[in-house]
Amino acid sequence: MPDNIKYNVPTLGAGQKTRQQCWYASFKMIYNFKKFNTNQIKDRLQKVIDFDDAMKNGLYDTDYRKCGVALELHQWKGSEFNQERGFFDVGMSDGGHALYKKLKKGPLWVSRYVKKGSYHITVVVGYNDDKNGYFIYNNPFPGPDNAIEKKMDASIFARQITNAQGSVMRHGG
Repeated sequence: MPDNIKYNVPTLGAGQKTRQQCWYASFKMIYNFKKFNTNQIKDRLQKVIDFDDAMKNGLYDTDYRKCGVALELHQWKGSEFNQERGFFDVGMSDGGHALYKKLKKGPLWVSRYVKKGSYHITVVVGYNDDKNGYFIYNNPFPGPDNAIEKKMDASIFARQITNAQGSVMRHGG
């Protein structure tokens, strides 16, 4: 049975400014947690993506990897986490367990499908083993000022992770 985890990633001031900026607000939460200068995010990303377009239209999942490299984040493909629950799985799915293992080393920037063809970025900040277990995450939507702490069944959360390289990112080890 996994241990409970909860990182203090502030929600105050962590909301997305527009509907297309969840990715940026979530990168800022990761940087704030590490006490890094958030101005570095824009400076670094402008070198590898069309930053202004991403701020206006959202971040393409094909740019996740470039952003992760530029921001010095460890990154993983969503396929590591989003597999269906096995027939013999009891409790949390294998994908949920895999995400939990990454979470043990720090908060996670995560891209999830909200509906077919549409995705949303949040920051996983914790896990609670109550019943089947659930992930605790900071949702920068609706913004524009603050993020909202929410929770979701761990297996369902993991299943919704997008497939792109960099769909899950974390700073450090």
